[in-house]
Amino acid sequence: MFGAMARAIQSSPAIAAPGSRVDKSATLDAADHRLIELLRADGRASNRFLAGEVGLTEATVASRIRRLADSGVLTVTAVLDWEAAGYEWFVTTCIEVEGRPPRAVAADIAELTEAHAITLVFGEFDIVAHFLAEDRDHLHRLLNEQLAAVPGVRQVTTSLVTQLVGLRWGVGTFPVDHHPQLRLPNPPFPLDDLDHQMIAALINDGRQSNREIARQLGVSDGTIRARLRRMEEAGLLRIVAMVDPVALGTVGAIAFIGIKVEGPVVNAVAAKVAEMPEVMHCAVTVGRQDIFVVAACDSRAELVDLAAQRLRSMEGIRSTETLEAIEVVKHEYHWARLL
Repeated sequence: MFGAMARAIQSSPAIAAPGSRVDKSATLDAADHRLIELLRADGRASNRFLAGEVGLTEATVASRIRRLADSGVLTVTAVLDWEAAGYEWFVTTCIEVEGRPPRAVAADIAELTEAHAITLVFGEFDIVAHFLAEDRDHLHRLLNEQLAAVPGVRQVTTSLVTQLVGLRWGVGTFPVDHHPQLRLPNPPFPLDDLDHQMIAALINDGRQSNREIARQLGVSDGTIRARLRRMEEAGLLRIVAMVDPVALGTVGAIAFIGIKVEGPVVNAVAAKVAEMPEVMHCAVTVGRQDIFVVAACDSRAELVDLAAQRLRSMEGIRSTETLEAIEVVKHEYHWARLL
């Protein structure tokens, strides 16, 4: 989804209590920020190249990357394109809960393998959940049987994504315990066990060398190199650096914003909204809203200004509905659209 927002955010006072979080960015210097920028452009850039770009030794670069990873600011991982993998539907659901604590209901929903991201929210609804479905029959079973059977789910409002206009997939908070689902129902070419093991290794650590992965899997590094090149050229996979803006101290509030549009201008409005720097995810949908947005702001005050002022004053927007994130229960940030 939002290129990701993924660790349980109850550990982040910036989300639960805006403004109370210590800014970790103060501990990073210009070289750290330059390293982050370079790794977001190429997650597998060599330490030698990075050292030359930032004016440090290779050993110092390696040490700084380890520190960024250990502090939860940066991870380098494989990101898979869900459409290339064979998922036809990306679905956003807003869920009302009754008779059970929302967190307990969200935990049960997280057990569904189709669940891509689940967030507890403030507002008219209790949970926002995103799902990937292979086809129409799978979507029907998911919404009308699996999700409806979760105890405590009172009502589900569904929006089908018809066009993903913008997705900043290099940003996301990182889960404490990450065991991604690697089902690829219809990839661009057949994948065998070695391919799946490769993908799993790269999701775990995208900066591993081909030689190291080959050693782990008992094949030649040439085999790994060729298979990785094939996946990248098919648009199935990309190695990227993911930056955690919450750990970095640059995000204090996250929200889902539904937008209703006046007249047949939804595509033009969505394009303008996607250009806003706070917007991490922008999609045209069919359902309760015309456009669905994930926004990440420096503070709650900026979020209020975005949702209540700037968006509502934009030409073509009739109304907005905001659900503020309070805890991300699950987010498989290795799934994205590689736009």
